[in-house]
Amino acid sequence: YAAMVNAVDEGVGRIDSTLAAQGLKENTLIVFLSDNGGRGQYADNRPNRGFKGMLFEGGIKVPFMLHWPSRFPTGQVYEAMITSLDLFPTFLAAAGGDLSAQPQLTGKNLLPFLHGDESGAPHEKMFWRSVGGFEYAVRKGDYKIYKNASKEKTMLFNLAEDAYERNDLAQEEPAVLADLEAEY
Repeated sequence: YAAMVNAVDEGVGRIDSTLAAQGLKENTLIVFLSDNGGRGQYADNRPNRGFKGMLFEGGIKVPFMLHWPSRFPTGQVYEAMITSLDLFPTFLAAAGGDLSAQPQLTGKNLLPFLHGDESGAPHEKMFWRSVGGFEYAVRKGDYKIYKNASKEKTMLFNLAEDAYERNDLAQEEPAVLADLEAEY
């Protein structure tokens, strides 16, 4: 694992150096993201709950960085909910492509949100289901439900107040729980 991380660091460094040497770095969009949370036996996803293969935040919330010096200010942090499915529409728009010619795309072009041209969030709600369907999660606004088929209860979290999913609100907020279950 350490060798793989080192190889990625070296490879990204070579790409970055080449772009700088060629005078292309300022107008090149570089993206870094992970595909899921770290594996339980190799990674520590704390303070997030869960790990790779789980639908708690530790399994689905990942590092994600966009670097495009000529288009994004340094140090900008974007807090709204996004998905890796947003990357292709964003790339297409960045290249001047016609998004309306691609109605099958489920992601959103992030550029208007990142530049402040569009308010709100790209997604009001998101859905996850594990391979095999034994687990699902729904996020709508600040709330998220988590259900594992082997357990008899669905858990509800307010991620704005409890980002690390420690306090199950299912008993205290049955209407919110029912709403998110209906969304699923």
